[in-house]
Amino acid sequence: MKLNLKGKLLLLTAIVCLIGIIVSPFIIDREINKYIEQISTEVTVNIDVINNTNDEVNIIEDNGNIIVTVDEESTLEEKTDLNINVRVISEVGLNIRENPTIDSEIVGTYSYGESVNVIEDEGDWYKTNKGYIYKEYVN
Repeated sequence: MKLNLKGKLLLLTAIVCLIGIIVSPFIIDREINKYIEQISTEVTVNIDVINNTNDEVNIIEDNGNIIVTVDEESTLEEKTDLNINVRVISEVGLNIRENPTIDSEIVGTYSYGESVNVIEDEGDWYKTNKGYIYKEYVN
């Protein structure tokens, strides 16, 4: 079979494409392995700090080292341990929140007039055995 110039160019193009299809996975694999080597040195660390004082704990990363410091002159709002009862004065009840913020998830409610035992005073919030309540709605 004799090919004209157009046929030879088409055959050459097909061969080049076939070589590219055969070789490209190896090139791609090599590039992926380079990327994996680069990111494999990055580490994510979850640290839970149990701080029974009101001291501020600072955790920083410095050139691959984790440094933990404790600031004894903390600016954190002090918590006051209590054991008092308050009564809900909101006629529609009072939401119990998971954390002492208005955006925190609601985990329950107290009814109007219900007596609630407060165990901690945290600024504008009281902590109960069920979660946090906003002080404005109790007396």
